[in-house]
Amino acid sequence: MPRTMGNPSEFDAGKLQLPPHWIDTKEIRTQYCKFLAEVKRLDNQVGDIMQLLKETGQEKNTILKLILPFERVGGIKFSLMASVWIR
Repeated sequence: MPRTMGNPSEFDAGKLQLPPHWIDTKEIRTQYCKFLAEVKRLDNQVGDIMQLLKETGQEKNTILKLILPFERVGGIKFSLMASVWIR
């Protein structure tokens, strides 16, 4: 899946701590930066939604559920969580 959202330059590929079972290559680090950028963008969007719900008085009347697909970084399959409940 191409990763085109977020800003990967916010992450220093050389300083990333990769999981110990991953093969440490430049391509893996580049792809991981892109993945982290998309996760950060998603986190910011959820924060914006939560703020809007709070401002409109709907925070306590709303349940958000994110369903995250399994991801691959350099052929390594992983997922943060398959399903995330927020509030």
